Amino acid sequence: MARALIHAGYETAEARNGEEALSYIVSGDQADVVLLDLMMPVKSGFDFIERLRSERPECLGRVIVVTAASQYVTRHLDRRGLFAILEKPFDIGQLIRTVSDCAASLEH
Repeated sequence: MARALIHAGYETAEARNGEEALSYIVSGDQADVVLLDLMMPVKSGFDFIERLRSERPECLGRVIVVTAASQYVTRHLDRRGLFAILEKPFDIGQLIRTVSDCAASLEH
């Protein structure tokens, strides 16, 4: 995903796990768009969303969940405030469009 986004002209940063990603966002560093997998080491995407909702709710609209989790799991995801959910497998064009739409929504 990072290579495709870089090729499309986006700057990317990657976190090794959910805790690292969360500390980046909660500390005040600003990411325009956050691609979040639900299944991450150390802190899951579910935990990430819950903590973000309590500490930085204004950032939820920047989050695009990307997941291979079953529909049962995604149905139980609290989607309030999230920008989008992309279920794997998705095509790169869909990823680029969703990131572009998310970034554009933040400009208004």
